[in-house]
Amino acid sequence: MKTFPAILLLAVAMSGCASNQGNPPVCGDRGTLRTDTTQTVTSVKLKERTSAPMLYWIADHYAVLMSSDSVINLLQSWAAQERHSRHTPTLLNWIKAEMPLADDTDLHKYIIRDARLERLPQYIAAALLETGDASVIDLWQLEEAKNLTEIDLLRLESSGGRWRYFCEPAGEEIFWVTDMIVELPLQGAPNNRLEFALAHPTRKSAALLLAAQPQRYAPGQPHVNPRGCCAL
Repeated sequence: MKTFPAILLLAVAMSGCASNQGNPPVCGDRGTLRTDTTQTVTSVKLKERTSAPMLYWIADHYAVLMSSDSVINLLQSWAAQERHSRHTPTLLNWIKAEMPLADDTDLHKYIIRDARLERLPQYIAAALLETGDASVIDLWQLEEAKNLTEIDLLRLESSGGRWRYFCEPAGEEIFWVTDMIVELPLQGAPNNRLEFALAHPTRKSAALLLAAQPQRYAPGQPHVNPRGCCAL
C-alpha cells in the first residue's frame, strides 16, 4: 500500500465537500422521517484490508478498496446484462488492460480519460460494499491503519425515489447513491447522480432531485443544512 499518504492529502483537500452535497444528513440523524419515507437498516461485514494492490474510490475522508477481480467480475456482469452505464464496457476494457495492478489504483484516473464515466466508480463501490466485497479505511486515521470491519446500509424510499446510504455504525456518512427518482428507474449508473432521464442534467433537473430527496427534521426545530458547502 504505497499510495495512501498521497491519497490522504487529496482527501483533506476534498473534505470541505462531503459526498452528501447540499442534502440533509441521514446517517446517525436523530430527527424524524417524513410520513411518506420508509427506512431499512442492514449491517454489512466487510473484507479485511490486504497488502495486494487494490482499486479504490475516495468518498470524502473514506477510501473504499476493492480487488481488481471483484471489480472486473461486476463490470462483466453489468456489461453482459446491458445494465448501468452504456460506457461500462469502456471502463471494463481499460481496467483489464492494466492487469495485474502494480500498485493501488484510483478509479478516478479513468474519469480523467472520459468524463462520461464520472459516477460509475461510485456505483461500483456501492454494489461491492452492499455485498461486503470491499474494505473501507478512514483516511483521517491512516496512521492507525483503521479498517472498518462493518458498516450500516440504510435504504430509504419515498414518493420521490430510492436511495442507499453507507454509514459508519457510529453514524457518520461514508457516501450515498440515488437508485430511483420520481418513479423513473435510473438509466444505469449515471455519469452524474442527478441523471435519470437526461443525458446531461440541467440545474432545473438538479433542483427537482433535491426537492425529492427524503427530508429529516428535528422535532420542533427548523431544518438547517450543515453541508451546504457544495451548491449545485
